[in-house]
Amino acid sequence: MEHPMITGGGEVLRTYDFGPYSGVLIGAPESFGPIKYIYVLIVFEVNNENPVLFVTSEKNEMQSEMIALIEEENPEMASGINPDKCFLGIFSESGHDNLGGSISWCDLERFEKKALEIIKEILSVDPKINSDHEGDMSSGEHNIKPDLFSQGYRICDAMLIILVISGPSLMLISANNGVDPFTWFHFAILAISIVGILGLLRVGVAFAVLALPFFLWAAYSVIQGFFMPPEWSDLVSPVYVGKWAISIFIEYSIGAYFWKKYSGTDFLEWLEQKWS
Repeated sequence: MEHPMITGGGEVLRTYDFGPYSGVLIGAPESFGPIKYIYVLIVFEVNNENPVLFVTSEKNEMQSEMIALIEEENPEMASGINPDKCFLGIFSESGHDNLGGSISWCDLERFEKKALEIIKEILSVDPKINSDHEGDMSSGEHNIKPDLFSQGYRICDAMLIILVISGPSLMLISANNGVDPFTWFHFAILAISIVGILGLLRVGVAFAVLALPFFLWAAYSVIQGFFMPPEWSDLVSPVYVGKWAISIFIEYSIGAYFWKKYSGTDFLEWLEQKWS
């Protein structure tokens, strides 16, 4: 089942009884990527912590940039777009559905009313509000972190699992070949495996730790490829330049991928914000 990319945090606003289901309404949960969630109503099966349905109020942080691009091409069309509206979304077994944008979905009471109507229609249940409930979502009983291999995380999870497996595997290979498996190199690999485990548990700092070596690798490739060529004439060779350009692109892209999982913003945008 597809999940919204939320990682925790947020304020528990209300809880619900849907008969065979329970629900919780969260305000401003933490999330990855440019999509920010104003409200999320999560539905669980009773005695089961895995969600079966999400209804969300969403905003795209890149919306203002997209409107600016539209304005360049079609000012009349851009003038009719409201950058303040929120989008109503549903995450279910059938995927993610966008039900359109409106200022109404930014309002708690209007969003809640519509979300309960959607839940009633999809699950054929009558909602009952248990109580107003304040607190942090991380202290609740439900797990709202995305499952392993859920859409949007598959590449990341695959890379993290490789890192988790690589440490013990290298130590075992070294031991079988008569090499001392407890060298600084093996300890470093084991530390990377631990970082991989933290990443699978969605501990944000793990993604930053994984991103930095790839950025350093890309920087080293820039220096080695373009400032220390075997011959300066190689810099005009498409084969030589293309090889290093592809290498730098791959290294930076992997680093940027992990960085966005950590910060929710592109690395270059993050640098621009820090320097501005």
